[in-house]
Amino acid sequence: MDKPTTGSLIDRMLTIRDEKSELSKTIKKLTEESEALEAHILKRLRDAEAIQTKSKTATATITELVLPNISDWEKFEEWIYENQALYMLGKRPAAAAYREMIQRGDSIPGLEPYTKTSISLRRHN
Repeated sequence: MDKPTTGSLIDRMLTIRDEKSELSKTIKKLTEESEALEAHILKRLRDAEAIQTKSKTATATITELVLPNISDWEKFEEWIYENQALYMLGKRPAAAAYREMIQRGDSIPGLEPYTKTSISLRRHN
């Protein structure tokens, strides 16, 4: 079996990128349709003062989940510090701010740089 050329690997990578792009467009359309259907079903259930309904193949139930929405970042940040509640924040450092700090020569305890290596691919016209 022949070893693939670098050129054929690049071409395959481009083909895969194009296929992923098309799939992303399909997923976006399906997501929009699904969200519209969800809104329509939710309205029908609420209009009927029901929390559940079913079809031949599935059951739809209204569920609720309380999520945070930051309305005043300064007040929230102050509360975090006063209550030592860093657990209320996500567990991922901001990559852009980190890169800026290490470029200035700063070091941050508990963090070490990791260089992600990838291929940048541009289509020829």
